[in-house]
Amino acid sequence: MQDRLSECKHALEHCERELARCSQEANACSTRLAAFDTALLEKAGVGGSIDIDTILQHEHFRTVLLDACRASEQAQVAARQSVQSARDELVSVQQAVSKL
Repeated sequence: MQDRLSECKHALEHCERELARCSQEANACSTRLAAFDTALLEKAGVGGSIDIDTILQHEHFRTVLLDACRASEQAQVAARQSVQSARDELVSVQQAVSKL
């Protein structure tokens, strides 16, 4: 049972690392998206010429970035669920060990 407890602790640590990685990835994606939009707004704000091709290209790349952000957010949600499951399993095993 102690082996199982150790396995659960390691699994939880792994899930927490994965959640941290997913959170960083989601934050980085959001930052890239905001910077991308800001760059276009700044170009327009300083009187820069923005033709239709530039706008269409921006929208295309923005769609790609949005898809990447959604995927990273979904991975983050899945990682949160994995952390919760690992915590639940750890608690269950700890309770079983304490009854021995």
